[in-house]
Amino acid sequence: MARPATALALYVADPGRTDAVRAWQAELDTEAARFPGFSESRLTVPDRGAGDWATSVTFTSERRLRTWLGSPERAALTRRAEAAGVSHVAPAIVLLEGEAPPAGISVFTHRVIPGREDPFRRVEADLNIAVRDFPGYLASVLLEPKDPAGIWMSVVRFDTDAHLAAWIGSPRRAELLPQLQAQLQEEFGAYTRSTPFGSIVRVGSGGTIATPMWKTGMIVLLVLYPVVMLLSRFAGPFLADAGADPGLALWISQVVSTIFLTYLCMPLATRAFRWWLDPLDGADTRTSIKGAVIVILGYAVTLVVFLAIKDLQWWDYQS
Repeated sequence: MARPATALALYVADPGRTDAVRAWQAELDTEAARFPGFSESRLTVPDRGAGDWATSVTFTSERRLRTWLGSPERAALTRRAEAAGVSHVAPAIVLLEGEAPPAGISVFTHRVIPGREDPFRRVEADLNIAVRDFPGYLASVLLEPKDPAGIWMSVVRFDTDAHLAAWIGSPRRAELLPQLQAQLQEEFGAYTRSTPFGSIVRVGSGGTIATPMWKTGMIVLLVLYPVVMLLSRFAGPFLADAGADPGLALWISQVVSTIFLTYLCMPLATRAFRWWLDPLDGADTRTSIKGAVIVILGYAVTLVVFLAIKDLQWWDYQS
């Protein structure tokens, strides 16, 4: 299943060339919108000299994003950047939904309360000024959605994860977060990563949080039972007929089940239940209960299927 992909381009703009740079940004945006799979774009909002210039474009899949990034149209616009007042364009940073950003980069998403855009910009500017004093700092940007009700994106870049972590956990940032949160409809999010066995890791409120273990355990069981049952029914007899030692056959079955769980079943289940597994979006009691009930219903369905269909019962096959 294709995942949305975003390309973030950071660059340096010449002083006094704001209008020309924005015209160049508009050209870039218009051209990207002509390509299949284009979803949305955002532009930087530098405030009080804080923050850097950048553009981001989002496509419905990484393949379509790469098509845009490698296109002659984008190359021609990049070549014209200097004439527009852009003195340096860094290689695009590609961000994939469900994956952590590259090393040293944090990407945060924000839903701003309508009418609070200006206070939100001011707090972001304060954050962008404060972060510049930290070792390893490279860039920080605030990207505004075209739709006023859309999602804002803020990006901070350091040379290493260690330097980034020092900023994320700093008292100075913690002082400013309540002012930021006061402008938001909900807790700010972050580009996240999913572990192979159902946990989602996010950065929120200045710290790293993950899916509660009881949710991870429930989703693993939902997937594990049918995988084990199917392997026992089909792989077990095949290995037995091939003359494999029972201990070796069990080991091979465990290897196969681990591969299926890690690379196919759990990623699909995590994506389907992301709304429930997410440690921020799925944290409220109502969502937690709703997801647990759905998973329990899933248990019931798989039990009924495997107990009712004799052809799927390895014990009847063996007898």
